Amino acid sequence: MKRKEQDLASSARAAASKAKAAPRLWIWRFGPEQPGAWLATECLAEAGMDRPDVEPFGAAGAHGAMAREWPAGQPKEADDKRLVAAVDAAHTWVIGVADQRPGFHASLVEAAAQDAGSVHVLLHVRDAAARLAASWSAHPASGIEALLRRDRAGVGRLAFLHAALQRAGLTVHRVAIDDLVPGASNAAAAWAALAPLGAGSASASARREPWAARLGVELSTALSQRSDSDRALLAREALWATHAEMPVGALLPVVREPAASPVAMRLVRLDRLPALVHEGESLRLGGVVVPPGEPVPDRRLFLRQGPRRQRWVWDLPSPAVAARMPADPAAGQARFKPAVVQAHVRRPVLLMYRPGEKATPQKVAELHFEAAGRPMIEGIYLGPWSIGYQPFPKVACTSIKELLFQLAAGAPFQPSLGAGADHVHRYFDLRVRDVSGASFRFVVVRDPVKRFLSAFSNRVLHHKELSRAYVEKLRLTPPLDLSDFPFDPTLAQFVDRFDLYRRVPTIDHHFRPVSEYTAPLSAFDKVYPFERLDDLVADLQRLTGQRLGLPHSQRGGPKISVKDVPPKVLDRLIELCAPDYRLLEGFYAPSQLR
Repeated sequence: MKRKEQDLASSARAAASKAKAAPRLWIWRFGPEQPGAWLATECLAEAGMDRPDVEPFGAAGAHGAMAREWPAGQPKEADDKRLVAAVDAAHTWVIGVADQRPGFHASLVEAAAQDAGSVHVLLHVRDAAARLAASWSAHPASGIEALLRRDRAGVGRLAFLHAALQRAGLTVHRVAIDDLVPGASNAAAAWAALAPLGAGSASASARREPWAARLGVELSTALSQRSDSDRALLAREALWATHAEMPVGALLPVVREPAASPVAMRLVRLDRLPALVHEGESLRLGGVVVPPGEPVPDRRLFLRQGPRRQRWVWDLPSPAVAARMPADPAAGQARFKPAVVQAHVRRPVLLMYRPGEKATPQKVAELHFEAAGRPMIEGIYLGPWSIGYQPFPKVACTSIKELLFQLAAGAPFQPSLGAGADHVHRYFDLRVRDVSGASFRFVVVRDPVKRFLSAFSNRVLHHKELSRAYVEKLRLTPPLDLSDFPFDPTLAQFVDRFDLYRRVPTIDHHFRPVSEYTAPLSAFDKVYPFERLDDLVADLQRLTGQRLGLPHSQRGGPKISVKDVPPKVLDRLIELCAPDYRLLEGFYAPSQLR
């Protein structure tokens, strides 16, 4: 099999070298059901290209099979070699991204980066309502949740691919199908961007008018075929949908050597990492570690990321390393089996080595995930004004969400407008997007201890989410030991056993420190203290031209004043909230509570 792949790659390179005059074309699109999905094929055919291997991976037709088989995380080296061979065997690709794994896209970008002369064209539909309608028609059995997940994934991946391709130094043209229809203000520039596909040839130029008319019909038909109620629903969904032209937050994997340690490794090498990753994306992390001296039977290699610690399967054969380091007895069994890690800007992956059973583990490598451009902001997007908001529980988020819904939709939120969601939180949970590319990005912050006390009053005292009746209904893995679970705790009991109570999902959601998941405050255009919500309303009125009033939506539970908290409990609360106070330095400080 390996010889066959080598022969395929060799013949493909030979064929490619004969045709260096024509760069390899990569055409990325949302999916085959979108308006204008045929455009690339038509342009290439009119241009008379002699190798239009459209729908990639050549005549073998392996594209769909490889995409389905691709691992969820970082692929193995053998997978990447198969992909490179398939890339070399084709000249022109058309790639739909909506149904593919992010790891597959990362491998495609890696393969493309090996051909610096390649040209990339991203085709997409800017109008969110038409895009959603086309996906709905292609997947009629999908509910609104599946439709929104698919759209969020496809649009996000197109934007992410654009960033990754540009970072690799490749030529990228982005074309919105909407700009090619008759009467579009920048139609000339959009058609010019299709020149790499042969759209500038004489025959293709003659076809522009009928192509544009066909695109216009497809865009309008996608919506006109829906019922009035469906069109109203799609119009609302378009209010919150980002588009592929918005930049996205991405992370750059960076390997750092730790500060001086007692034992210097002979070699520490991590396997290939993708150029860019999403926040929360899974990666397969493998590599080689060669310690000095003879192998010790009880030595260990550990992975640590946040609270998670995992022992690596080590001492696997590494003949290539042994051949390069013949004087090192540990080099022949130095590879460790890949493990899955997650990309998090606040949680680096630490590679820990323990020389012996009683020895102290030491860091031998650190894998950090640094923001590449704007940090990712998971939040709510208001399309009409390009406004982005990241909500935090117990920081007026219910009131702000209801305000934003009425602002964009023109009516207060109610279940009849919620597409199956009976509460504004459930509604926006399904519509969270990366809003880092919004023109105006804002967040509201609150004193961490006061936020904690508000959450305790509302979730524990009012909603009884730590009562026996509530907790016994939970199905957690592993299950809670209810024989040692203090139900209906006092504030002192709750603070004392906070880590235990965070096992309850709703408690974890409302009490989770914002420092664990928010973007850096520098990523926002404006940060509003909880006490200055009037400033937020005034700014939104200025940006949208509408008169607004902020509702007070979340009530329930007695008000707990900081003055009523016993000093020892308050000290423990401040300790629990220390990471948030560091994040909010300049806005709040524990000294203000005394």
